[in-house]
Amino acid sequence: MTRDKAVQLISAIDKKYVDEVLTFSQEKAAHKPHRFKWAVAAACIIMLLIGGSAAFVLLHNRTIYGTLSSDRLKLASSYAQLKNVSDLIVLARPKGEKENILITAPNDKNLIINGYTITNLEVVEVYKGQLSDNVIKITEEYYIVKDASGTYIWSQEDYYPANEDELYVFFLKEYDRESKYAGMYFPVDLQNGKYVTSVSALGKEYKKLELKDGSSLSEYYDYYKEVFAEYISK
Repeated sequence: MTRDKAVQLISAIDKKYVDEVLTFSQEKAAHKPHRFKWAVAAACIIMLLIGGSAAFVLLHNRTIYGTLSSDRLKLASSYAQLKNVSDLIVLARPKGEKENILITAPNDKNLIINGYTITNLEVVEVYKGQLSDNVIKITEEYYIVKDASGTYIWSQEDYYPANEDELYVFFLKEYDRESKYAGMYFPVDLQNGKYVTSVSALGKEYKKLELKDGSSLSEYYDYYKEVFAEYISK
């Protein structure tokens, strides 16, 4: 088997199972690990046929996005409400290393059932609210699991992780003082609370807007046009 043919086979395997994982809920994925294992096993066979290294690197370096089930209450049904319910509206960028928090099952520490990420934001400008420090902590509703088959990024709805190389307009809500997350903030309504500023021209392309799969594109794009006009284009 040639190297090019092996690459084609692995790409076909990846497409079939990456497409499938995008539709998985967290619960389904936890109960159907064999679907991922099949792809790994098939790739390993191909790896042996061509001598190993190329196939392993292809498989090991892939990133797969999965969707977590979410029952969170939506706080805003319009752009005006989004601004109103936000305690902070800021221009900020991620700073330093993120903290990947994994939550495991009580009776099985190897079974990951949920997670989230704590991110430090360096605030460049405050549009609403008051801060005593220019660095704040937020929780992002995603977590990362890595194994021999690749990197799995699980997030709620259409949320895509904030990139440390980008500048964003964040609409943030502060956690209650009684919460274990007291002192931190979270983006209002997940993806609707985060807008990348590096898009030079408005275009309805979910990848450029930093959405995970575009499932929320219609509503998000309406909000983005408002954010762009009010904060980004000035």
